[in-house]
Formats: sequence, C-alpha cells, structure tokens
Amino acid sequence: MKHFLLFTFILFSINLSYSQESLPDSNTIYPQCEVIVTATRSTISPNDAPSQVDILDCQTISNMNGSTVADVLKYSGSIFLNDNGGNALLKTASIRGSSSQHLLVLVNGNRFNSLQNGLAYLNLLPLNDVQQIEIVHGGNSALYGADALGGVMNIITRQASKTIQSRTEFTAGSFGYQKYLIEGGGRTNLFGIIAGYAYEKSKDDYKYHFRRDSNIDTIMRRQNSDISSRQFYTHANLIPDEQSSINLSVKYLKANFGVPGSTAFMSSSARQSDEDVNLSVNYLDKHFEDIQISVLSGIHYEMMKYNDADSYYPINSHYRNIFINLNPQVTIKQSNTQRFIIGGELSNGRLWSNDFDSKIRRTQSSLYLSSESNFSSNRIIFNKLSFYQTIRYDRFSDVGFAVTPKAGVNVRITETGNLRFRSSFGQDYRMPSFNDLYYRGFSNPDLKPERSTSYDAGFMSQASLYGNHRAEITYFHLNTTNRIILNQTTYIPENIGNAISNGIELKYDGQFLDDMLAFGINYSFTDAKKKNLDYATDSTYNKQLISVPREVFNLLVSVSYSALTFNLNFSSIGKRFTQMDNEASLPAYNIVNTNIILRHIFGRLTFLLKGEANNIFDKDYQVIKDYPIPGRNYRITIGIEYGNS
Repeated sequence: MKHFLLFTFILFSINLSYSQESLPDSNTIYPQCEVIVTATRSTISPNDAPSQVDILDCQTISNMNGSTVADVLKYSGSIFLNDNGGNALLKTASIRGSSSQHLLVLVNGNRFNSLQNGLAYLNLLPLNDVQQIEIVHGGNSALYGADALGGVMNIITRQASKTIQSRTEFTAGSFGYQKYLIEGGGRTNLFGIIAGYAYEKSKDDYKYHFRRDSNIDTIMRRQNSDISSRQFYTHANLIPDEQSSINLSVKYLKANFGVPGSTAFMSSSARQSDEDVNLSVNYLDKHFEDIQISVLSGIHYEMMKYNDADSYYPINSHYRNIFINLNPQVTIKQSNTQRFIIGGELSNGRLWSNDFDSKIRRTQSSLYLSSESNFSSNRIIFNKLSFYQTIRYDRFSDVGFAVTPKAGVNVRITETGNLRFRSSFGQDYRMPSFNDLYYRGFSNPDLKPERSTSYDAGFMSQASLYGNHRAEITYFHLNTTNRIILNQTTYIPENIGNAISNGIELKYDGQFLDDMLAFGINYSFTDAKKKNLDYATDSTYNKQLISVPREVFNLLVSVSYSALTFNLNFSSIGKRFTQMDNEASLPAYNIVNTNIILRHIFGRLTFLLKGEANNIFDKDYQVIKDYPIPGRNYRITIGIEYGNS
C-alpha cells in the first residue's frame, strides 16, 4: 500500500503543476481509433488508456478462422489459449503468466466467469453475435473487483442496423462439422432488434499419435468427442430520445457433448450437457448537463450435467449456478480536464449441486471511485497528460472484504508520431471459488483470497508514412501471494503459492496500399516463476510455472483486392512445463492457418464464400498434456445477406 500512496502522490503533484497551464488540445489529426469503455469504465480512445488495450473489431473477427471466442483469442498478444482439443472440450485463456481464473471475462459489461470454479468457458461463446472484443492487459480489480488479476476481456454484442437486414449461412468441414445460421433484424426511429438462431455439430473423430513410450507410436482416433449445440440470441435497443437508451441482450446456448478425457485415462461413456443463459439490461441517461448515469444489470444462469456410466466408478453429477448483478454508475464531468466516476455493485450468486452438502450462496456489495484528469498545453514535448486514480471496496458474505487501489498515467511525449508513455500500478485479488471452499471431500473452508500487485510501463507510437503504422512495447510485473494451488497428494486446495511474473509485450500493426495489405505482429516473453519454498530442499522453487510458455509469437497477414480477401495466421508457442520441478515439458509448436473470403455485393444482396484451412502443415502437437489437437482440417462457408447497414 505504501508504494501505491507514493505513486499516487507523484501523480497528483504533476496534476497540480499542469492544471496551472491547461489549454485546449492542439488540432493535430491522427487516424481515428476505436472508442473503448472497458479500460476505464468511460469512453476513451485506446491511445489515452493507461494500459495496453487490444481491440478485435467485427472486421478482424470475420477474417479469422473458427466459430467461437476461443478461436480468435489465440492470436492476441500475450494471451495463451489453454486448449484441450476439438470443439467440445474446455478452452480457457490466461494472460501475462497468470492462471485462467485471473482473466475476468465480461459480456456487455456483466460478469461471465463462473463463481463455482472461477473459469470462463470460451468455447461456449459463439461469434455469431459478437461486435467487438476489448482486452485490457494487467490487473483491474480497482474497477471490476474479483478475478481481474491478469486482465479484463469485455465481449460486446451486435445491435440492429439502420435498415432491415437478414442473413443465412451454412458451414461444412472436416470431422463431420456442420453449422446452420439464420438471422434477421431492423430498426424504426425508436426501436431496433436483431435475432438469430444457430445449430452446430461435429463428430470430432480426428486421428492423433498415441505414444506409450519412446519406442511406440500408434495412430489412434479420438472417440466420444462429438458435440451438438444450439444458440439463440436477440439484442434490442430502445432510444426514447437523444439523451437516453436502453439495451436488452439475451443469449441462450445448449450443448451436449462427449467427454473423452485425456489419452492416459480415456472414457468412452462420459457425457456432459451445458445450458447457458445470459440476460442483460443496460440503461444510459445523459439528460443532466455534465452528468451521465448508467445502470448495468445482468443474470447469468448455468446448468451442467455430467454422467459417466463406468461400471467401476459411476458418476451422475449436476450443477446449477445463477448469478445476478446490478451496477449503477454516475460519471460527472467537472470541467474540460476533470471527470469523476462513482459506482457500486450488488450481486448474488447461488449454486445447487448434488456434490455439495447444501445450497451455496454468496452476496457481494461494492463501491468504487475513479477520477480522470486530462491536461494539454502548447509545449513542444510532453504536451498532453492523462492521469487515472481508482479505489474500490468489496465485501463478500462468506470470505471477507478487499480494498484495491490503482493509479495510471498516459503522457504524449511528442505530437510527431504520437509517441506516448503509459504506466499503471495497482493491487488486485481473487476470491476462492465455490469449489475451493465447499466441494464435498475436496475443499478447504479456511482459504484466503489470492492477492497480487501489478505494474506495467511502456511506449506506443503511430506514423502515417507509406501507410498507417502503430507500434507498442510494454514491460509488466505481477506478484501474486496466497496463490491457491491444488495439493497433488490430497487434492485439496491450499494457500501456499507465491508467484512472480515478469515480461515484455511487443506489438505492431500496419496497413499499406490503401489498406489492401495489412500486417499484425505480436510477441510476448513471460518469465513466471514459483517463489515459495514448500520445504528446505524444494526442487520447484524458482522454476517456471507449468503450462506457461515463455515465448508466444503471432503473425497475421491480410491481403484484399476487390471482393477477395486472403488471410494467413502464423503462431509459434514455446515449450510448456508439465511438472513443477521443470523436469518434463511439452515441445514448442508452430501452426499456420489460412482462409480465402469472397464477398460480392449485388444491389442489397451480399454473397459470401469462405474457405478455411487450419493446421495446414498437419502438425502433431498438444497444448495440454495428453489432450491431442486435431491435425489438418478444412471448413467452407456459404452465405447470403440482405440489406446494408
């Protein structure tokens, strides 16, 4: 806390000196950037954010392969996708060497992570209705509360276009993959709605290499890995007047799939069914001068059934989770240079399951206060500064309370090239999940929250010489204490973990020849090590954390000419250790995916033809030990859309 107070004192001192000479910003014009809301809970440009922000817009998403959020995240800088293989099996994401429970996932600003295990199942989030994905790197508990130790990802759904629109698509591919989509919507002066239905299925009976030892390599076929899912979504928008709006979003998904397990312990009979409902109602009001009122509210319902008729140890489990939240917020514009945000959250989470002794409840009440200060001057250098200070208080009914501060700064060093320095410092936490505290026979009711201190600093710049260019470099540091890990002997979670993660993120985006050619390059180096001694001769001390690659490199190339677009994605993932003492590891792998897209417009009709090829060099690899990934596979999509927005 003393480091945070010192950092905040320095920021306020600089605030004072600049407030004496604050001037309107100059008329320098830069390429228009996307507006974001996730980084600060207010509308700002990514250029002004105190931390690195990745934005995957609808165009970027449509140029990717795959059908779920998990499929497009693998190419985002410093994010590592924990992929258990195929369409049915679990996919989660981690960032900056943290765990998957340390990435807070939001849908339209409302929490998606499960209170039962802290995870967000990204393979259960189809891309059909996704407009934009915003990823904020670094801890953000000061704004969003629990679980935001590594970062925050906000998935923003689409809204109705200005005219009547409809589309239908059909996709077929390897391993029996099929997908059908139908969607329609439109808008009047006051009201707009979009609704769609999608059906998806796949056998996922792909071949893989099974190695019992170094001398035996058997080609086998993945069994009991099929999936079928149905998704329904509708998003409505009511605009009573120019100063207010109400957004309603309903997402429903039901999936049934096999659970083959690892190749070391395969199951031919385990089945799982998931039912997921996301409902949100968000209200925005700007009737009062210099005051903006918003209210986010949401309900997230999850129902999971797992059945394995194995004759030795039959399992029949069910879990029903419901999470309800209300988040009012007031944004006050005190002057052209100062803005304050005051908000609070009330939430209630419940779990019913036959693997728990009773119904589990958790209520949460929160209050946060944030300030933004923006100063400009006629100086040649250091002529624009933005400061951010936030503090949040959370109280939980079953695990105590948390106070999390954060401070950040963004400085424009030169107008030429829009050279910026940005940095943030904060404290974050994760509360133990319901499984950690209450799962019958394998829980620990005495667990404490995980705590972390995060710091990052970096530079970004833009240029418009022979195209548009944007480059970023960021150093990050994440120190987590009371880390919750699973005792490998008792399978009971314990507060004995301490980990420090340091690293560098590099990113470059470039557009050439009037956007006909585009490049995206990102690289991250992550040194994430265990820093606690379990005993005097602990061989796991100061070793790289398991499943965290030191190096991740992604290259994206897009070439567009007339109605044709060609995209190529290359990923290189470093080796991942599978034992805490780093004596065993999975090898590094390089993967190439590509697609060709034809969009032909004829009047108000748009015809789509998209061909995808994944893992085109048929690499044999695993992201998680004993969970093989499909080899080379293909998909083709045909579609037709009526109406233009």
